[in-house]
Amino acid sequence: MKFGLETLMLTIVIFQLLFISLFLVIAKKGNRTGNRLLASVFVLFAISLSDIALFINLPIYDPLGFSLIDDGFILLIGPLFYFYTITILHNKSKLSPRVLIHVLPYFIFTCGLISYYHFGNGQGLMDDIQSFNIPPLAKLVIVLMQFHAFSYLIFSQRRLNEYRKMIKQRFSDIKDINLNWLSYTLKSFLILLVLITIHNILPLLQSSAYIEFTLILFLAFLFYFINKVILSSLRQAPVPGGVWETAKEKYAGSNLTKAELNRLKQILRSKMEEGKFYLNPDLNIEQLADAINIHAKTLSQVINQGFDQNFFDFVNSYRLKEAKELLTNNAGDKMTILEILYQCGFNSKSAFNAYFRRKEGISPTTFKKLNMSKN
Repeated sequence: MKFGLETLMLTIVIFQLLFISLFLVIAKKGNRTGNRLLASVFVLFAISLSDIALFINLPIYDPLGFSLIDDGFILLIGPLFYFYTITILHNKSKLSPRVLIHVLPYFIFTCGLISYYHFGNGQGLMDDIQSFNIPPLAKLVIVLMQFHAFSYLIFSQRRLNEYRKMIKQRFSDIKDINLNWLSYTLKSFLILLVLITIHNILPLLQSSAYIEFTLILFLAFLFYFINKVILSSLRQAPVPGGVWETAKEKYAGSNLTKAELNRLKQILRSKMEEGKFYLNPDLNIEQLADAINIHAKTLSQVINQGFDQNFFDFVNSYRLKEAKELLTNNAGDKMTILEILYQCGFNSKSAFNAYFRRKEGISPTTFKKLNMSKN
């Protein structure tokens, strides 16, 4: 038995995967359905890595072909991670049985592979793969399996992008509900998939060079992924309710005329300037709608169509305007950036700096210095 760097890292990561899987299953924090889906992904990784460890260190006699069961796990990992994303975004406690259709490709592939192993030239195929002499059909199947996993990751990112657009229609401060941790998780998972793909594609090129290196790189990043990214997800607050339902009914049956739209637009502009509702850092569309006596759906339509903005940008444009006034007048000279942003309705320095840079192209500090030099 060889006990090199590969074996050491495999042992550590397999143990870590199994431990964190158990932790996710019994954890009471976070979305429990999502935790179990993520635990399933980690168990699949652990089984696959165990198979690699055994292949490296021990000659295994496998007449029944059990070692083939994990060859198609990548067909499960993509769907499992996608539905993990869905449970987080929709705050679901259970999934429909219809999602089981997404695991059919794995079972079809595995049944076909084991059948060929027993009734076809399965041992010859295994010998060809181990010697990197892979048949064209097998190469095509491997490429399609990688594409399948990447497709589900793309769908996950698209759903996250949709969610982020929707919360900007309802909330003026999205720092705590923007799910930056989930975006970071998706990007980290993308890197894992790229490393898996490189590791799986190298044999197709009939080359054993860098296979050990890509495996070590994958194990190192997987170790980081578990410790840095996943555990932080358990500390996150759930997404706000009603986001997706609000989006489905957006402007349904609206009979708002252009004249009425312009009238409400003037009323809204007047109320915002007089009442300064934007100074409330937790302002959402329902609160503003109640304050000006208008239905939230109608208010959303007025902001979207009348001002060509979402609710988030509409409210923060007023906050930004007030902040710029303070940064350029004498009263603002005696105030710190932190005091100014809180006075204008922003809820955090990071959110203020990010929004200011996006709209003005420079930081608030630079903006203030430039105006002080002009004066």
